[in-house]
Amino acid sequence: MAAQMKAAQIVEFDKPYQLCETPKPICGENDLLVQVYAAGFCHSDLQVLQGQFPASLPMIPSHEPAGKIVQVGAQVQGSWNVGDRVGVLNFKNACRQCATAWGALGKLRREVKSGEAIAIVGIGGVGHLAVQFAKAMGFRTVAIDNREEGRHLALEVAEHLKPDLVIDSTASDADDQILDFTLGEGLGGVVVCTDSIAANAWSLQQLGNKGVMVPLGLPKDKWQFDSEAMVFRELVIKGSYVSSAEEAELMFKVVAENRIASHLTILGFDQIPSLVDKYLHKSMKGRLVIQIAQ
Repeated sequence: MAAQMKAAQIVEFDKPYQLCETPKPICGENDLLVQVYAAGFCHSDLQVLQGQFPASLPMIPSHEPAGKIVQVGAQVQGSWNVGDRVGVLNFKNACRQCATAWGALGKLRREVKSGEAIAIVGIGGVGHLAVQFAKAMGFRTVAIDNREEGRHLALEVAEHLKPDLVIDSTASDADDQILDFTLGEGLGGVVVCTDSIAANAWSLQQLGNKGVMVPLGLPKDKWQFDSEAMVFRELVIKGSYVSSAEEAELMFKVVAENRIASHLTILGFDQIPSLVDKYLHKSMKGRLVIQIAQ
């Protein structure tokens, strides 16, 4: 195998990725070496590029690669084989866990019963999947986004996975629409797939008594929530970072049974330096993916 590989690197924070060649990783005896065919770009990747999270440079970004195994270490346990198609999520420290919209809804489901009304706020790559998962779990689901593209994306799913209601959060009657949908009770739960502080504060206000909110965004500044609403309505805010390997396996079964699919916007490797402009453009829909190999 060739000793070099092509890569995109962060060389300086808040500057475009640089394309280069770099030494190929050495596969240790407890490692799998994966040839990356595609890699996702999400909001946390943008935050890393902007320097929000401390990191040593240069670094190769993306925590959502997918590809094929090309080498298996001598001491690796399990049924891994060269040629297996794999996806790698949150691979640091080999924790056997992954972060998904499914994990957030799993935490919500511990407090909110199937059949109750919940909302997904922010219909991008994660929110689009969360709407589908919520419907598959049996929730009465509201999809909320202040962008027309996001509201349209919420409806670009299989018929049985379409949300029961789609709302523009900037509409003057947005709060009233939620109250009408819930017969005046407010939402049982909400998963917020944006780091907008204003959107998260607004989302908390849409909960009914003892409602549960799971925020997935990571804002640069601190959250700002209404303490009176939290105390007097006994609201709960739950963090969500990972779901167990067993829960992820169940997720794949639900995906297959319900025909759940991501909406992908695909760019080529040579387009990486300009991908931030594409990601931030108002016409962007779904999950942005870089295709590296065929």
